[in-house]
Amino acid sequence: MLLKVTILRFLLVAAMVGFFLPSILAETTSSRRQEVAEAGTSLDPESISRWIDQLDSEQFEERERAQSELTGVGFPALSEVAGAARSASLETSTRAINILLTWSEREDRQLAVTALEQLAAMKNRPIESARATEVLAEVRELAALEEIVSLGGSYQVNSQLSGLINLVPADHYQIIIGSEWRGGVESLKLLQDIPHAWAISFYSSPLTDEALDCLQNLPQLMRVELYGTSFSKPAIEEIRQKLPNINEKNFDVRQSAAFLGIRGSEGETAHVVDVVPDSAAAKAGIHTGDIISHLEGKEVADFAALTSLIAQYQPGETVQLTIVRQGENQELQTLELPVKLAQWGPTSRAELPELRKLNLERR
Repeated sequence: MLLKVTILRFLLVAAMVGFFLPSILAETTSSRRQEVAEAGTSLDPESISRWIDQLDSEQFEERERAQSELTGVGFPALSEVAGAARSASLETSTRAINILLTWSEREDRQLAVTALEQLAAMKNRPIESARATEVLAEVRELAALEEIVSLGGSYQVNSQLSGLINLVPADHYQIIIGSEWRGGVESLKLLQDIPHAWAISFYSSPLTDEALDCLQNLPQLMRVELYGTSFSKPAIEEIRQKLPNINEKNFDVRQSAAFLGIRGSEGETAHVVDVVPDSAAAKAGIHTGDIISHLEGKEVADFAALTSLIAQYQPGETVQLTIVRQGENQELQTLELPVKLAQWGPTSRAELPELRKLNLERR
């Protein structure tokens, strides 16, 4: 009878340990991650090496704990985790691969890129390697866009081009380097990581002729805008010759970056087809359907002529526009509107697309 009671007690304790152990491990690991984050420093190499060894432990709980700890460490464990992913031990390799896969989906673009680079180089794991290679270019592109924004540049997404270039559905970007650019010429090399850049726009950019070299080797570049820059005419002509696929209309050079904020149609008049919200034109009271007949008393023959006239003024200057507008009773009204010109830049705030997942099964 005593033996039966002892056995029952043993089984009850074992069941309780089995029930509570996973949650205890999870709480311990979570606390450890929080300690590392709060400390703001990397763990000592001995701890990382110990966890790498424990990935192949005979104890399941120890293997789980080690994988969770290494996942939480991040960059400081990158080199050893990548080495473990190439291990001859299937258990060690699989767990290390799973850590890299988790890192590849992190919001930290730098960590995601580095993890994907390691996965792409895994000759012993061809499926993961092929998928990582496919996603790597996309993550690098998003990381480059974020870096450009942090340096004072901006971008806009042109989803209308999706599927029209190389018949591949994808967002395409207009990269804007304006007067607030802090990256100099050196940081323009980031453009090489943005294969879906379809337009590069320099608006009053504080850059020298050397910056124009960045326009080369962009496979999907369709338009270049140089507004109010200090680039020399010889340098502009030289880069124009190096970009034969961009026609004259889409290689747009203007002496000023002054921006009115309307869209017009080709024709014999400067007919306003659309007014950009919150632009200089919108604030001045220009409406869709208006015809701009004069600017500072000079006749405006068509939309191209209007563009040329505006380029003679600087952002912040006020010009007088003569507007012909059709009234409610179909009669034509002539209005004189003062307009304070703005500066070319992004007309809307673009959001980066969500990072695409590898969607590989964790094993």
